[in-house]
Amino acid sequence: MLTVRCAWVLVLTLAAAMCSVALGHARLVCPPPRSPDTGAKGAPCGHPDDPTVEPLVLEPGLNTIVWEESVYHYAAPARLALSTGTIAGDEAGTFEQCVLLDHIPHGDAGLPKDMVFSDPSTYVPYSVSVIIPNITCTRCQLQLVSLMTDAIHGVAPGTDCALFGESIALSGKKPACPMVYHSCAPVSIKGDPENDLGVCDLAATDRKLNWPFNLQPGVYFFEGDEGNWTGNFPNPPGFNATQALPEYAKRRGPCANVAPEVRRDPVPPLEN
Repeated sequence: MLTVRCAWVLVLTLAAAMCSVALGHARLVCPPPRSPDTGAKGAPCGHPDDPTVEPLVLEPGLNTIVWEESVYHYAAPARLALSTGTIAGDEAGTFEQCVLLDHIPHGDAGLPKDMVFSDPSTYVPYSVSVIIPNITCTRCQLQLVSLMTDAIHGVAPGTDCALFGESIALSGKKPACPMVYHSCAPVSIKGDPENDLGVCDLAATDRKLNWPFNLQPGVYFFEGDEGNWTGNFPNPPGFNATQALPEYAKRRGPCANVAPEVRRDPVPPLEN
């Protein structure tokens, strides 16, 4: 496996945050989420769909997604996925068919960590661009999950876990991750009406996005284990500040104007 320990980082956040409580909380920002709750733990969306929240219209192809963290948690990985589920109800596992991007590392090095939970203006913005599939739906659901993969939350050193309600955990091959934060947002996609979520192909989109973090989908390491790719996210091995932006760092779509600035900052190596 690879670890990221370069002196330069292409930072996708404007800030980082820390709290004395060893919990991480996160929510989508754009597309606008069902709920403003940053501490929703129930799979797969934390809260029922809210029909008063208008779905954000997305075109198939490269689109920037923005979320934020209200309580800092070291090395908490994230995942973005899509479901064509309806308002009628959510079921764990419905997002597994269309994972847009997995193993999104947490930014832990060279960033300020002074966010205040009671002040949303201090929350840490993150963003990354994904490929929205060429389908048509009037109210799909875009899901963010943020996983607490540390011993305090039941993931011991040298172990891993899988998302609750999805095939790997259901098979018994991996235990379900005990602590996961969820946020979902309704989106409308104007693509090919003949296609369905079967067109989603995570390996293919990883290649198109130049995504360097290619672990087993849906399985997450203990926070300190090699392969979690924390630290100077998201620079791949060999990255330098003169290179062109990879696809996943480009700003595209209706959320591009609210995404944090793309910067190339000199930062010190991560110290655990």
